[in-house]
Amino acid sequence: MLACSSGAGINSAVKLADALKREGVAWTSSGPLEQGRVKPGVVKEALLLEGENLRIELYLVENERWFKTAALGLVMRRGLEAEGSENALVDVIVRRPFLVAVVEEPAEHQVRVALGRIFPKEAKGP
Repeated sequence: MLACSSGAGINSAVKLADALKREGVAWTSSGPLEQGRVKPGVVKEALLLEGENLRIELYLVENERWFKTAALGLVMRRGLEAEGSENALVDVIVRRPFLVAVVEEPAEHQVRVALGRIFPKEAKGP
């Protein structure tokens, strides 16, 4: 099982969503994210956050092998989806055990900066 090296107490997608809101990511609705054909048990939690000009997918993946596979899948999705399509990603951020896929955000790198404050030891530049 993967563990956060910082962000103490954040052990669920809901807690990460709350932390993002405290850091200024103004989502107004959240709900479970449809996982499609993902093998059951790969992703422990998947949450969709939406707001004005904001759409973020949060994934909690605890198994190391599945984490790497899921991260690669999101990176490939970012590279393969046509810009402007409904599923296109503007950013993919890895903060173990979380994967954060940004579909839309009101300010460039807003989510990345907020995650850097939540998980400061793992923060990387935009």
